[in-house]
Amino acid sequence: MWVQREVGTALAVASTGLVLIGAGALAAGTASAAKWLLVGRHAARDYPLWSTFVWRNELADTFVEMLAVPFFARAALGTWALNLWLRTLGAKIGRGVWCENLLAARLHTARAAPYPRQDRADPLR
Repeated sequence: MWVQREVGTALAVASTGLVLIGAGALAAGTASAAKWLLVGRHAARDYPLWSTFVWRNELADTFVEMLAVPFFARAALGTWALNLWLRTLGAKIGRGVWCENLLAARLHTARAAPYPRQDRADPLR
């Protein structure tokens, strides 16, 4: 590969982790930006299934499920980085939350009080 020839095998292997971290951060940032650009802040009201809001919400959710979860969220389970990312989606995550799952139907509506432990089997509410 080009990188291996230019910088050497050791540096190419050592930089792989940084490249993956950068790709995960870019994926999470793109999903958050898509959510805010397509949907904005959610209001507590009913929308018809055929409305553009529902379709925009589904598109934003696809960015989360297909881009951010595989490249970022699975690796960040149980870390402060996951809590920070969920906050960028609009979730109310308290201080010291230990979150080990992504089972919420809509992550941006999830709430977690300060210092709870959210196990893998417990959905966020």
